[in-house]
Amino acid sequence: DEREPLVVRAEHLRFVRNLDVVWLGVEAGAPVLLLGPAEDDEQQRLARVRKVYGARHANHDELVVFYRSGMRAAEAFLANATLAPGRYEYRNPLSAADLAEQPFAAKKLCPIRNGTVTVDVRAEHLSLLKRASVRLFDDGGLDMGAGIDYKRPYGDMTNFYLDMAEALGLKPEGPAYDDQPAFRPLSDAQVQRLDRLHEEMQPVLQVLLLKGELGATRFRRLPASYGRWIPILDVNDDVAGLEETAVELAGRRIVVTRKDAKAIAKALKDSVKRSSTATRGALWPLTEKATGWIDADGIVRVGPWVMYVRGSRLILARRPTPPIGEEYVATVTRTDAGWAVGEIEREAYNE
Repeated sequence: DEREPLVVRAEHLRFVRNLDVVWLGVEAGAPVLLLGPAEDDEQQRLARVRKVYGARHANHDELVVFYRSGMRAAEAFLANATLAPGRYEYRNPLSAADLAEQPFAAKKLCPIRNGTVTVDVRAEHLSLLKRASVRLFDDGGLDMGAGIDYKRPYGDMTNFYLDMAEALGLKPEGPAYDDQPAFRPLSDAQVQRLDRLHEEMQPVLQVLLLKGELGATRFRRLPASYGRWIPILDVNDDVAGLEETAVELAGRRIVVTRKDAKAIAKALKDSVKRSSTATRGALWPLTEKATGWIDADGIVRVGPWVMYVRGSRLILARRPTPPIGEEYVATVTRTDAGWAVGEIEREAYNE
């Protein structure tokens, strides 16, 4: 039940360390996680689960439950584990035939000698890992896996190169558009560089699974049912985020603390309650149990709501999923009495 916290135990980490990373060559392409070859039948897959689980007499249902909890733990691990930059080596877990089909191997992006893969994990890879759209693919039972979204690997844009460029702070260097000379596309050289980085993420993820560290053990999916697994504190289920952040608004620096984030969440809930019947019906199920917290990038979040500066306003926005159509927006203000959230409006989503 994903409404309950996910607790990652030692056996789940053992499961994660035993996963293989393979390339899914669909649309943009992306690395995904498998326990053994994709062509394994059910009995072969269960045998692998039993070996990792370490319970020789576990029945079919127990093994399936462990596999599914392990894949959820793998999803949380991808989204939250940390890895230091540097040179790493690992033993190739794939068959010779499967390895030959992986882009990083076919294009010789990483040295592979005597079955050992050498990977130079750079700051660029870690920036992309931080922005990666981690997904759980679940068709029931053992037909379940985790990985990076093969449609939009690093954000919401259809052109995923733009998400990568934003994550890496790349300024487009292509020729200016004739009708919009102030704007430029990415150059061919930049796209080639991004392609290489994207395909290098496969061995980087394998290193992450083997060497990465997971600081937290308890997680909650935010927003519920489709969001990322976010670390929560053991004491009171508060989301474990930054203690404070700051925003620049009209030349003023406004500091926002963890306590402020909780007050903003309460003010947002009050605003949702005051809204029209239709708006309240659409937003209350997503907002009622949402926690105000500050993520690792210093962004205040309340469930699916994100707080940021737009023009001269500080706003909370509930962006559409998928990112087309309209979004819900409300102005956030700080008064002597505390934080207030104004009337919720609908605006065209054009970011």
